[in-house]
Amino acid sequence: MKTRNTIITILFICLLAVIPLGTIIAKLTPSEESMSGEGGDEFAAEEENWDDITWKVRWDAFIHDGVNAFVDANPFKEPVIKANYALTKFLSGGTYMESTQVLLGKEGWLFYKTTTDGAPIKDYKGSNLYTEEELDRIYGNMLKAKEVMNGQGREFNVLLIPNKESVYAEYLPDTVGKKNNYTRYSQLIDRLEKEGQIDYLDMTEALEANKEGHQLYFRTDTHWTRMGAFLGLQTYFDRYYGNSESIDTVLFSEESGYSGDLARIANVEEYFKETDYDFVTTSADYNLYRDQVIFIVGDSFGEMMIPIARVYYREAHFIRTEDFTMSLMDEYNPDVVVWESVERYLSKVKDNDITSK
Repeated sequence: MKTRNTIITILFICLLAVIPLGTIIAKLTPSEESMSGEGGDEFAAEEENWDDITWKVRWDAFIHDGVNAFVDANPFKEPVIKANYALTKFLSGGTYMESTQVLLGKEGWLFYKTTTDGAPIKDYKGSNLYTEEELDRIYGNMLKAKEVMNGQGREFNVLLIPNKESVYAEYLPDTVGKKNNYTRYSQLIDRLEKEGQIDYLDMTEALEANKEGHQLYFRTDTHWTRMGAFLGLQTYFDRYYGNSESIDTVLFSEESGYSGDLARIANVEEYFKETDYDFVTTSADYNLYRDQVIFIVGDSFGEMMIPIARVYYREAHFIRTEDFTMSLMDEYNPDVVVWESVERYLSKVKDNDITSK
């Protein structure tokens, strides 16, 4: 067994020595898209029509699939992946990273290129628009939730949060270009505006206005930071209560050496470190305290708001959209229900009529 593992590792190292060089050479070779001035990207292999895909994209897809299978079978996966990253960094001058899930952006920013946990790059590019039927389902589920919650005497609002790729698009690599300025997110906002029956808050404007000088999303993680979560709650306060607290008037403690989920997925934690921020609760303005119970239904972005919300509300509770049941309303009896969704998880709203569970 030891001999077998050694042979596999040696072969794997040899393969990884060739892959970064071959990939980088391929990326430096002008394509028809780049010569025509259109932005290419590493996700061309995900397009539906294989007949239109060039030999280079076919090769990239084949290599990625082969590397995935080989990596999973290798008993020395992590150290070899780190060696591959170091070699790729050397060969590319730190502008490229070989990973099927994580995209290396500018200035050490990492982005998620999954298509199985949402599709944030496709969301950004506008290449995965909803059909009218899908939009109807999203809007219909929101409207039904509003009617049921309001019928029980509860406030109900929708909180929409853009992807990291949308807020910090300037750090995406140049290979990722927009194919359509109209996106799924835009589609939903337009539908909500058109119908006018659901009270919603879009966080895009507040995030764009405050990102200068504030780390609102992690560089190495898919999520917003606690600064971003604080801004989300205070933007909600400003919209629905008419008063709020500035992000510049409260304190955040700092802890260096944080590596987020994207660094872990790519097994490059030791190369990508950043500062994590935690809200100092004693710096809050307690005049904003509300003697109410808030219940957030959503995803991990909403979950990150809960420790901050507990400073400003009597109680704050959270459940993921897919885990929600109406019995929770009897158990916690909230005054306020917020259905939160980050951009890449809007399909969970489409697929879940929360009032039927």
